[in-house]
Amino acid sequence: MWFELIHRASSGVLLLMVLALVIIALRGLPVGHPARKTALGAGAIAIVEALLGAGLVLFGLVAENDSTARAVVIAVHLTNTLVLLALLSLTGWLARHSGVHIRSAGTLGIALALALIGLIAIGASGAVTALGDTLFPAASLREAVRHDLSPTAHLLVRMRVIHPVIAIIMGAFLIMLAGSVGRAVERARRAATFVSVLVIGQIVLGFVNLFLLAPIAMQVVHLLAADTLWIGVVVMAASTWMEPVALAAATPIETDIRAAKIRGEVAQAPRGEVRV
Repeated sequence: MWFELIHRASSGVLLLMVLALVIIALRGLPVGHPARKTALGAGAIAIVEALLGAGLVLFGLVAENDSTARAVVIAVHLTNTLVLLALLSLTGWLARHSGVHIRSAGTLGIALALALIGLIAIGASGAVTALGDTLFPAASLREAVRHDLSPTAHLLVRMRVIHPVIAIIMGAFLIMLAGSVGRAVERARRAATFVSVLVIGQIVLGFVNLFLLAPIAMQVVHLLAADTLWIGVVVMAASTWMEPVALAAATPIETDIRAAKIRGEVAQAPRGEVRV
């Protein structure tokens, strides 16, 4: 199908971009900087992502294949994508600071870990649900519900009812968690607000997707919003678990030495030429 071809092409471009990020991080950040480690992790996961995609094609788990193996690999593929997004997000977040201090977040830290695990589970179930919607389209919402609840329906069809239920439960949990984080951790307040707004928007998109019988374009929008929400939760968790160390500013002595060097070079340079 045409959207599978677009996905393969964009995946190749993504791999090149991630590898370029790794090179930039290794050359531009000092040894030991945490963003170097997350960038390297992102590079490794991007390679795994490409291998998973290639495996889907090589083993024929594409097009009209409705096997359980395809559903499992699709779920693993989506999980790997979320890990890649998390590492890329952390690389950008960490690169803004010279380092971080890991802090004990107590109950909030545990809740955030559960939220991340829950989002991975929702993402995996959503990928399987999207596969079922694509392979077994319904003519109406009533027909879709009847098939979802039928004990004789295909496994991919019967699993479609699971995703919206756990998504609503997790959405309520995330809104409460974001409120608690926003009140307790000032530096995570913006990310917490962002997460709360996205949860509401994602639930709305989910219902729209359901009532429109999951057209491909709507599935893509729903997935994009899900990935954005995941990034928001990752940043919120990082802001809670890690205390950034601000980039070091030049001391007065270093500033005086730099100024003296500039004055010396200006004095020695030929007229019309200044080297800084």
